[in-house]
Amino acid sequence: MSFTLLNDGKSFAWQASDSPTHVFLHGWERDSSDFEYFFNKVNGLFIDLPGFGKSPKPDSVWSPNDYAKWLSKVVPNSVNTVVGHSFGGRIATHFINNLQNIDQCILVGTPLSSRNSRGSSGNLRLKILKKANNFNLVSEEYLEKYKKNNGSTDYKNADGLMRDILVAAVNDDLSEIIKIITIPVVLIWGEDDKEVPLRVAQEALGQISNSRLFVLKNIGHNPFIKNSDEVMKIIEKS
Repeated sequence: MSFTLLNDGKSFAWQASDSPTHVFLHGWERDSSDFEYFFNKVNGLFIDLPGFGKSPKPDSVWSPNDYAKWLSKVVPNSVNTVVGHSFGGRIATHFINNLQNIDQCILVGTPLSSRNSRGSSGNLRLKILKKANNFNLVSEEYLEKYKKNNGSTDYKNADGLMRDILVAAVNDDLSEIIKIITIPVVLIWGEDDKEVPLRVAQEALGQISNSRLFVLKNIGHNPFIKNSDEVMKIIEKS
């Protein structure tokens, strides 16, 4: 296992061999260390996505699809399975939609539904405030203060470019893309996931033509850390 500079000359990853078969993509505000348990168990490429871990930020605001396009340039041709958690799962979904040489995708706690896990009332108020701001009825300062006070923890912790990237990710709707995926997709979900509730996976199960769902009991949003051995068993069987 070695910590490797990817061929974009800027980004880093832990790499198990010269010909990894799996690529692992972490969630928001996380990095490749989330997958440390798997380093010596899977022939993988464990990436610090741009803007996280040791990899520098992108030069501009990237959507998950932009990350997927970047990924296609740095992942070796030997990779046939992509594993994505949450934000990384968004990227993985675009990645498999763009490429034809991936045999399987494993998505963990990924926001595949257009419906947000948070309450709709706050979202509606924000939409109203944005419209009011467009008509100069609400100041930019008030709108920004509302976002900071009522936004998610991720939004509050992010700033500048990374906050804009987070907004682009949250607004990324995968509900139509998942309907046209044809490769096998394994869904792994924590039963107690509060960030991306289990219902999201259950709905996706009926929309992805070739999919299976594994539910981990008494586990929340990050089973890679909380139940590593069970996730490993699922990966081995997939």
